[in-house]
Amino acid sequence: MTLFPFMVSGIESSEGAFLVFHESRQQAKVYAWANCGELRCVCDDVYFDVRARKLPKEPHIMNQREWPVPHIIVSPRTCKRCETWGGKPICKAGDNGYEHMCEFCEE
Repeated sequence: MTLFPFMVSGIESSEGAFLVFHESRQQAKVYAWANCGELRCVCDDVYFDVRARKLPKEPHIMNQREWPVPHIIVSPRTCKRCETWGGKPICKAGDNGYEHMCEFCEE
């Protein structure tokens, strides 16, 4: 079974998104809907509002995988600077030494 990472959320991912490891986008949506009560709250209990986006199999995402079977990470590791997740971690030299951020902060 090959698991891929997906970001599953409501229409507005800013309301909350979950990291789901599953075989396909559709399976990730169905699995998250059936197993994650927080997703139902974000989507106002309307399945049609569920969105799933396949993420790249990058080490910073794949290292969060806990089991070799489908599962949900309700609180993925976030960037300490912008508090989002999914972006590649970056360490840059700044005025106060090294600054840790993600690729989204750098833009």
